[in-house]
Amino acid sequence: MNMFEAKIIDKKEVAPSTFVFNLDCKIGYEPGQFVMISSPSIPWIIPKPFSILSYDDQDGLSILFKVYGLWTEKFSALSVGSTVNLVGPCGSGFITSLKRYGFSGNFSRILFVAGGVGIASIFSLFKHFDGAEKVLVFGGRTEKDLVLLEKISSLGVQVLVSTEDGSAGFKGRVTDVMQKLDIGDFDVILCCGPVPMMKAVSDFAKILDKPLFLAMEERMACGIGICFSCAVKTKNGVKLCCRYGPVFSSDEIAW
Repeated sequence: MNMFEAKIIDKKEVAPSTFVFNLDCKIGYEPGQFVMISSPSIPWIIPKPFSILSYDDQDGLSILFKVYGLWTEKFSALSVGSTVNLVGPCGSGFITSLKRYGFSGNFSRILFVAGGVGIASIFSLFKHFDGAEKVLVFGGRTEKDLVLLEKISSLGVQVLVSTEDGSAGFKGRVTDVMQKLDIGDFDVILCCGPVPMMKAVSDFAKILDKPLFLAMEERMACGIGICFSCAVKTKNGVKLCCRYGPVFSSDEIAW
């Protein structure tokens, strides 16, 4: 984990109030980890967590976020060339969590499930598991919540879409789409999205006795395990989302 400054080298509004920022920094990470970001231009004491969408030498560190409040509104308005402060990479990602439960990661078929900007936590998994067959069930309230579809498809991922209003793909929720799949053919399920969605996916996976790993979303103040604001109730006591997680086995979570 490091503390450093970075400049915004590119920004795109990929959907209404949803942005991708590229930052000029070098960072090693595993899918599912995140960075804590603050800005000298925004007078705010507490930094904010952002999942690492991707990283490469050309585009730098990419983050995907949606405007939810005053801070992210101000953050989204920063111009290219603005400086931000980062701490990261933070947390334990998918690979660490899989190893924790004895999975080598040599999967032949993987089911990914994402809701809205939850796609940020699993996007870089598509390249990490390059040799596996990959199916993504991607859900949102409307078609505007489904971002980066072209990029995802270009990575050889079969994408199945659901929207609650029926504006794109199957009208319903991700679990409705999952019921149409032969889940038994998949080695593992990797998921991130709103907590109610992940709870529904967890219930579904439990019935089918399939391993499921979740990138949990909790409010964070420090991101390094000092403030204890991101406590997650597990069957083995309280675990910190920012240190032990954000990726947990669904079997751990005390829903």
